[in-house]
Amino acid sequence: MDNGADGIDYDSKGNLYTGPFGDGSFYKVTLKPDCIFAKQEAVQLTGDKITCIDGFVIDRATDKAYVTGARQNAIFVINLKDNSVMTLVQNSDTDGTGGKLDQSAEVLLKGKRLYISNYDNPAKHFVNTKSDAPHTESVIDLP
Repeated sequence: MDNGADGIDYDSKGNLYTGPFGDGSFYKVTLKPDCIFAKQEAVQLTGDKITCIDGFVIDRATDKAYVTGARQNAIFVINLKDNSVMTLVQNSDTDGTGGKLDQSAEVLLKGKRLYISNYDNPAKHFVNTKSDAPHTESVIDLP
């Protein structure tokens, strides 16, 4: 399942990244000096497996990408310095009460805090199995 690019951001060196919704791939995109597309290469990630990227934001101070894993109901961290992946938080099939993730979709970084928008629209093979009462935002404080 590839529903196209879902998220775009750049690191401290100006490298552009994107990830398709469907398969958890993460791509580095190179542009020509006139900002025309030059090439796209898959980043060889190591560590925890991301199966579905539904949005991300890059902290240019640390070159870490905070990725919403919609299928896994999780937030992952990709360290762009070594391409390693770790799970920051993962919830089971919750309804979002108490700020838990409920099919995390988009993420915003402000200071040391992540703001996550939850989509709550279950699909086949997702941890989230049913739509429920709207609890659409989650917040995670970073160390």
